[in-house]
Amino acid sequence: MRGNALMLKRLKRLFCLFTAGGLVLFLTGFGFGNGMPDRLLHLSPINTTGQVYGIVTVGGQPVGATVRVFRTEPWRLVNEIDVNNKGYFNLTLVPGSYNITATTRDEQVVGQSSIVVRGCKFTTVHLTLDDAALVTGVIRDKEGRAVENARLIFASGQSFVSSPTANKGEFSVSVPPRRTYNVYTYPAGMGSNSPVIITKDIYIGAPGWYEFGELLLH
Repeated sequence: MRGNALMLKRLKRLFCLFTAGGLVLFLTGFGFGNGMPDRLLHLSPINTTGQVYGIVTVGGQPVGATVRVFRTEPWRLVNEIDVNNKGYFNLTLVPGSYNITATTRDEQVVGQSSIVVRGCKFTTVHLTLDDAALVTGVIRDKEGRAVENARLIFASGQSFVSSPTANKGEFSVSVPPRRTYNVYTYPAGMGSNSPVIITKDIYIGAPGWYEFGELLLH
């Protein structure tokens, strides 16, 4: 009995040690003979995640917005949530570096890059909205046909994504002004792993409306 109790105490230490180190210890059976279990353990990795808590404000006041989370290289949307008028949001993400943006319907926009998420840790973000440039246009394929259900990504340190295009291929996206952008798209929807670059080095000036006309897929 004393030997079994000692072994269980050691196993508890092992459990804490492996859990802290990113592993879970599973006991598959106890058959204590000579103070040792006959089948000891099975190890598997923990799927650790981190939490991001944030608030979106305009002029110091909370505001409703759409918050989007991107991975970079290639630019990829990994999460999108709507924030109520209280401005608070909470995200659960796997460890890594992300871009987080917020956009409202009245063309106010913000970007905060290099958000680092660590496993089992909390990260706080305060997104302060400012005036944006509204970019509109139409996306077409090589044959000149309107591209439906595509989303455009305007990337310049942070990423800003349009709503899905309708049957006429029309898009609209709010971006921070006075920046140079590369424009990508996922023609088959955001589930694609390979974004298509449409154009590079497009400069957007002061806040206002910019009509791009037609953008063609290469």
